[in-house]
Amino acid sequence: MFKFTIYGKPQGKGRPRITTRGGFAHAYSSKQTVDYEKLIKEEWLKHYSDTTPLKSAIYLQINAYYKIPTSFKKADKEQARLGVLRPFTKPDFDNIEKIIADALNKLAYNDDVQITTNQTKRRYSTEPRVEVLICEDNTP
Repeated sequence: MFKFTIYGKPQGKGRPRITTRGGFAHAYSSKQTVDYEKLIKEEWLKHYSDTTPLKSAIYLQINAYYKIPTSFKKADKEQARLGVLRPFTKPDFDNIEKIIADALNKLAYNDDVQITTNQTKRRYSTEPRVEVLICEDNTP
């Protein structure tokens, strides 16, 4: 089982940008996406640099914690801290999954096609972060 945390505001995979040069279309990722993928890779390598990619089916769990808005009333802040209120803000859960799954290709597993089960939760916290858990998928 592998667990690590990416500190800071959760980010999602941005849409690819398209440019045309010499009559050919070229797709590229935004700087924000590239930088966040680099941060994910650095966090993985900080903890698991000596591991080889898993070759089996993968279970991926992501817990994304968003900062509690300062505009919330005191009662709402407490409800958010307790997990009663949940974030309905960008990035969408699937874009969070996508950026993490793509960044961990060739590090945690050979390819994100190996992810057979995943779970993503979005919650509020006083400390924004994304917690990632990866293990072999032994679910029936």
